[in-house]
Amino acid sequence: MIRLILLKDIKVLIQVAILVTCFLLFFNTKTYKINHHNLENQTIIFNAYRDDITEKDGGISVKGFDNSFNHQAIQCFLPTDRIMNHNATLYRFKIKTDIAPLDEPRNINQRDYRINDYGKNIYFKTSKAQLVGYKSINQFSFFSIVHSWRCFLIKRCQKMPNPLQAYCRGVLIGDQNDYMKNNTGKMQRLGIIHLFCISGLHVFYLLSFLDLIALIFDITIEDTRILKLIILPVYFIIGGASTSLFRAIMLCELKILKDIFNLKKVSTINIWCITLLLNFIINPFVLLQMGGLLSYLISLLLITNDDLNGWQLSTAIFMVQMPIILYFNYQINIISIILNMLFVPVFSSFIMPCLLLSMLFNPLVIPINTLINLNENILNLIDSFGGLITLGKMPLVITIILTIISFKLVQGTQRIKKKKYLICYLGLMLGCFMFYRFNPYGEVSFFDVGQGDSILIREPFNKSVTLVDTGGKLQFGHHSSKTYIAENSSVNYLKSIGVTKIDNLCLTHQDMDHIGETPVILQNFQVKNLIFPSGVEQTNNFRRLIMPHLKTTKLVPVLNSNHVTNLPCQILFPINPGLGKNGDSLTLKTKMGGLSFLLTGDLDLNGEKQLISNNLVSEHIDVFKLGHHGSKTANSAELLNVITPKLAIVSAGINNRYGHPNQEVIQRLSDMGIPYQSTQDKGMISYRFFYNHMGRWITGLKKKGDIK
Repeated sequence: MIRLILLKDIKVLIQVAILVTCFLLFFNTKTYKINHHNLENQTIIFNAYRDDITEKDGGISVKGFDNSFNHQAIQCFLPTDRIMNHNATLYRFKIKTDIAPLDEPRNINQRDYRINDYGKNIYFKTSKAQLVGYKSINQFSFFSIVHSWRCFLIKRCQKMPNPLQAYCRGVLIGDQNDYMKNNTGKMQRLGIIHLFCISGLHVFYLLSFLDLIALIFDITIEDTRILKLIILPVYFIIGGASTSLFRAIMLCELKILKDIFNLKKVSTINIWCITLLLNFIINPFVLLQMGGLLSYLISLLLITNDDLNGWQLSTAIFMVQMPIILYFNYQINIISIILNMLFVPVFSSFIMPCLLLSMLFNPLVIPINTLINLNENILNLIDSFGGLITLGKMPLVITIILTIISFKLVQGTQRIKKKKYLICYLGLMLGCFMFYRFNPYGEVSFFDVGQGDSILIREPFNKSVTLVDTGGKLQFGHHSSKTYIAENSSVNYLKSIGVTKIDNLCLTHQDMDHIGETPVILQNFQVKNLIFPSGVEQTNNFRRLIMPHLKTTKLVPVLNSNHVTNLPCQILFPINPGLGKNGDSLTLKTKMGGLSFLLTGDLDLNGEKQLISNNLVSEHIDVFKLGHHGSKTANSAELLNVITPKLAIVSAGINNRYGHPNQEVIQRLSDMGIPYQSTQDKGMISYRFFYNHMGRWITGLKKKGDIK
């Protein structure tokens, strides 16, 4: 933009202004489609191709299009499997469902998954959907034919064993099964996830294959170009129509058109820009997604630097993608440069041909699966060595500056300038790393984990990091894969602020909504002490959930008389060993940033009486986290009269089945003049402070107003 202004070319400025205005108007029309209302029992009719219908636990997941509510896409879960017995290509569904806005991020630095859905033209979520009826549609069209081919390929893959099935579906068809979804984290940690997303490499293979066919059958160059123009859109649908695939195919299509019409003045950069503009029309949110942003940045790097050798190219790609990855994922793998240099040739020269052969020749499935399994074992071994560095969330401005510097560094010709760019790049990286390692502010944060508890107590400069409970939920019936709430709440947040080690993980009692996420915490962080009320270690939940995941973590059973080194909390309860029930809950008191906090877990009324009668609480408390999520089985008037809190915090799930917080408790707070804030309304609630005790409250849902 600055360069455009400095050019002082009025005509160019007007053209750019018109283009930007048109895009903003178009973007506004897209955002206008976003649903902001809650509507119950809506009847919706929509169409769906067979390959967009997948089996899930207890029913089917359907991605449809042209729904009768807003004529956009729709994603819903239907508790039925009737549709899976038919083999039509296109279906028309009629459902009854509740409609609500897509879930916004409720914790600070939480990933906004709405962007992915907006990019797929999905602008609302469905719940309690019931199938009213459906019918198959016999449609003979280009799209139905191609989708039937895709469906046939998916069924072909489903007959294969894993991991070969997962590789074929992910690499060739752009369709992930549970095996691939469970291994996505490993691919991301190793920095090779791009190989399992259909993009330029796959399109290159397709074009090379078409060139080979043309050579064998002596097809002219002109006819080959026409053939490519026809085949590429077909592969776009078969490959899952992802952003990276659109970019790769559209670049090739425009290059072919340039050659056909002999448009010598149209440069590759112009083609790249046109592709991006076309992608904006289809998906205005493309550059707000990590995959879309990396796809276009790396392709631009390859276009502008086609003279780099393998080592230089791998290093350049690493430097360009590092600030983007840190902005979205907060972690980077230092061995990914070497791994990409070694693995990309193996993948393109060996694994890709093997996958194609397994699709064509059934007798080769078993031996090729053995080879793919060997490859998986090697990747698992490399992943076990680590190499993953957590730097924290890169600020947006720093991310933009580093991306620009990385391009300058790659394209620079003068050695002195390159040295200056490199110093700036490394200096900014080091500065961000040091800030998070010695974070100057402390915090007491109440994560929004739905119907559960999870509280972070972190002292300034990371003097100590304490997590009280982890959240969790009960899962009924059979589930093909376990999902963890903490991965997108506490784990994600801790990584975003550069935390890699937890000094104390305190578990108040054995209930799943307090300790259910402990495995994922132990897997993602080095935990020094696991603190729990004496007796909890004897419970089945503790033995089943926690013991298998312990490595070097020290088990610390405690009573109120105990003191734990580097735990910035006073242990008030329990007095005697128990069985890990609500009445045995670990009760902690801490003072942070000039405010005192009382955390009682799910301590019941009898436990509160013991606190009072034993003179364990006898003074004013600034912030009280309501016991048992605001239940009337806790939070007695006697306790509130003793501690007289200035603020009460409720940690409970929206529309939870227990009716927490209980209205009697809320009325009691109101009668006593005690204000309260709930994670139901505010999302994550965090008190941040510095050593001078100057602090402020911030929340995950900023639009809901301030806490005073």
